[in-house]
Amino acid sequence: MEARSLDNGRIILDLSADEVMIILAGLREANQELEDWEFQTRTGFEREEMNSLHDAIYRALRELGFK
Repeated sequence: MEARSLDNGRIILDLSADEVMIILAGLREANQELEDWEFQTRTGFEREEMNSLHDAIYRALRELGFK
């Protein structure tokens, strides 16, 4: 992984396919294992935000032809 830039609160990273899959697995695991009552406290985010991020990463990978 290599950080490319930080501008206006946005971070641009170069990630390997394996690194992206690790991130997706972590998001999926947190989503499946945390109870609703503890989710925001433990992650700092709403479950819907995490689902949106997971889905956006997955769609981007599919658009790139990654399976």
